[in-house]
Amino acid sequence: MVIKPVFAVCSLHYDPHCVWSLLDLVQSNYFVGHVQINTTLLPNARNLAIRKALENNPDFTHLVFIDDDMTDFTAEHAEALIEADKDIISALVTMRRPPYTIPTTLINHETFTPQSVIEHMKKESILEAHTVGMAFTCIKRHVINRLAESTPTGPIWFTMDREPRQSLQAEIIDLADDLRHKFLDNAISFGEVLNDAISFGMSAHIGTNILGEDICFCNRATKFGFKSWVHCGVIVSHVGTKPYNVRDTIKFHLDDEVNRLYNQPKGDTINEEDSITKSRSIVPA
Repeated sequence: MVIKPVFAVCSLHYDPHCVWSLLDLVQSNYFVGHVQINTTLLPNARNLAIRKALENNPDFTHLVFIDDDMTDFTAEHAEALIEADKDIISALVTMRRPPYTIPTTLINHETFTPQSVIEHMKKESILEAHTVGMAFTCIKRHVINRLAESTPTGPIWFTMDREPRQSLQAEIIDLADDLRHKFLDNAISFGEVLNDAISFGMSAHIGTNILGEDICFCNRATKFGFKSWVHCGVIVSHVGTKPYNVRDTIKFHLDDEVNRLYNQPKGDTINEEDSITKSRSIVPA
């Protein structure tokens, strides 16, 4: 198959660090096209980017999303993601503020520690994940085709949702039982039952976390049988007060561990579970 990748950037303004990296992509001639969407409402921006890519390059095979605060990437980084031949695959990126968390939830409850990150970087491991961010991420065309959802304003792929309450299923069962008894025992109207159900539905999100468009996209992709991955051999920086990458993540946690052990009261023993080899996770729980 002939590879015909495009890249998409959603931004109202570009960080100068990002601009230099984008120039490398354009000058490489690796991509058959690119799109720019000037809005910061990310679900809409990503949807518009896909629509525009489909219009401008209808035969593209891969779409690489690049956030406007990413830097230190080249065409070779994108090529490595594409050559991995995965449905959805992200570079290894971090948040830009301490503790420089890696925004990836790995399969099988595996967690990143400083040592495991170093080993995965050495091996250029490709790890399966529940979800990945879209900061520097490649999506195959067949995933885009399958996940297209029709709306009155055109197809969409990205939305934002809320995480279901853990107790929601039990609450629904209780509500259904309550409504059944009301309806049968009190002969109330169907309209009143429906009103109770609607009121419950409108409050079902209360007390839950908002899920980003990237997490919602990966969750939907999983339901369709697609998998998400993170490529530990593709390191991209996230611009904050300076460009930050996974090396800052490792350094932060190792420094924190050393300081914690160094400041331990004299005479105390160091438990093996507190050692660096069992350092706390540097991915979200």
